[in-house]
Amino acid sequence: MAKLKNQFSIKGNFLATLEDRFEMYNKMILQKDLKKKMDSVVELAYRYARTPRPMMTNKYGRRVSNPNAPLGVPVQTGNLQSSIKKGKIRVEDETVSGSIYVDKKLAPYAIFVEVGTSRMRPRPFMRPVVNIIKEITKDLFRKPVHK
Repeated sequence: MAKLKNQFSIKGNFLATLEDRFEMYNKMILQKDLKKKMDSVVELAYRYARTPRPMMTNKYGRRVSNPNAPLGVPVQTGNLQSSIKKGKIRVEDETVSGSIYVDKKLAPYAIFVEVGTSRMRPRPFMRPVVNIIKEITKDLFRKPVHK
């Protein structure tokens, strides 16, 4: 094929390659958008989980965290509050996941605070956050993804 100055030639599989690249680019944009949304959900959950529970004075005159407060981490030394960490956000294909967790090395007693014991009422600090974040996440991911 003779080439002129203002003409070009297209090889047979060029369009298929272009379509593949376009689809790969769209997938990257989708993953980036999903990651951004999940990052905002994890950050919000992290902030809710680390919110201190209101304090009150018990019948012995000691200041303790209010066991009836609907949200917040019980804080006396700050150890439990500082043990709440953010996990990595993972994106695979069209699936995204993120997490917050309690570092068991820093606060091995966290489970007892969350669910209680035979001698202590539960003071859940992660479950209320999960319930709140569940609804926020549903609303956020219902919105269409930018294409």
